[in-house]
Amino acid sequence: RLQLWAFENCFQEHFAMYDAAAADVTRSCEVLKESSRVQRMLALSLTVGNYLNAGTSRGRADGFSMDCLQQLRTLKTPFPAHGVSTLLDFLVQQLERSRPGDLDHLFSEGGEAQVARLAARHKLNDLLSELDTYKRNAEGLARYAVAPEVDEVLRLRGRRAEVRLIRELVPLAGRLRVAQESYKELCTWFREGGTRPARAPNEFFAVWDEFLQAVQKSLEGQNRGRARRRRMAMVEMRRPMEHVRKAMDIP
Repeated sequence: RLQLWAFENCFQEHFAMYDAAAADVTRSCEVLKESSRVQRMLALSLTVGNYLNAGTSRGRADGFSMDCLQQLRTLKTPFPAHGVSTLLDFLVQQLERSRPGDLDHLFSEGGEAQVARLAARHKLNDLLSELDTYKRNAEGLARYAVAPEVDEVLRLRGRRAEVRLIRELVPLAGRLRVAQESYKELCTWFREGGTRPARAPNEFFAVWDEFLQAVQKSLEGQNRGRARRRRMAMVEMRRPMEHVRKAMDIP
C-alpha cells in the first residue's frame, strides 16, 4: 500500500528526470553533428594542426581526437598579442575575422553551448539502468494490486500504475534508447572510442561544455580588447590641437 502511494506521488518527478535526459542528450547529439559553426571550428583546428605538424608523422591528418580540444586551450602561441596567447585564442580570432558575430550564436538560447551543458548533466547509462528497475517495480505493484485480498482502493491505484507503465514508462524507455543510439552515432561521427572505450555521454558532453566555455571566454576577452583599443584611438583623435602640432613637430 505504501509503495503504491509513493509511486503515485513521485511519478511525475521521476518521469520528468528521465524525459529531460532523453530530450537533452538527443538534442545535443543532433546539434553537435549538424552545427556549421562546430564544423568550421573543427576544420580550422585541423588545418592549423596540420600546418604546425608539417613534416612530422602527425602532419596531413584527416581528423583528431577529442583530447585535442583540451590541448587547444593550453598550447601557447610564440608571440602573444592583442588577447591572443593560446592556440584557441588564435582560432577564435580567425573565425571571428572571417564571419564577424557568428560565434556569438554558439552561446545564444538553444545554441550549441547550452545544449552541450544540459546534456552533460545526465548520466545516460545509469538512467537507463534505473528506469529499467523502476519499470520492473511498477510491474510488480500492478500485479500485486489485482490480488483477490486487495481492497478496491488499492486495486484502483494498481490500475493507475499499470496505465502509467504502458502509456508513459514504456515509450519513455524507448526515447532513452533512441538517445543512446544517437550518442553512439555521434561517437562514430567524432571518432570517439576508436583506440580506447568511448567516454560516457555525460563525460563527452562535459568536454564540449568546457571547450565552448573557453571559446566564450576567449571571444569576450578579444571583444573587450578591441573595444578598449577603439576607445584609446578615439581619445587620440580628440587630443588638443597643440598636442597634435607638437607631435608633428609643427612650429
